[in-house]
Amino acid sequence: MESTEVRPFTLVIERDPSVRSALYSAAEDRIHFRFEDRLTEIIADRKWMETIPPVRVAFIEIPDTKEGTLGLLARFREANPGLPVILNACYGREIQLAAERLEALSEEIIYRPFDVGAVVTTMRGFCSGIGVA
Repeated sequence: MESTEVRPFTLVIERDPSVRSALYSAAEDRIHFRFEDRLTEIIADRKWMETIPPVRVAFIEIPDTKEGTLGLLARFREANPGLPVILNACYGREIQLAAERLEALSEEIIYRPFDVGAVVTTMRGFCSGIGVA
């Protein structure tokens, strides 16, 4: 008989294949990932969260801090209350100006370039329910 066990996963919204690969390798098969390219597709698909296994944590690339991007992130948070979100953002003036808003929309902000091992450790912390120290 086939197993019907649903395996929780970490959602990674990241366009760069090298970042995806580095996260996957650093996790050493201890984190189950689902990779997506853009937050817009997930927001547009209202049934997306209903048709997938439970998400433990979301790692989301934020390409800019324009109102549209922040609005999408806010809508994602509203649709997924209680889901820990780690933002992957480019460091710069735009991010500094939007820091308060970004902090309200996430548990953690990680700026590029980042240490992949530290990101995976943060993900594991949220997956285990202990968050980060």
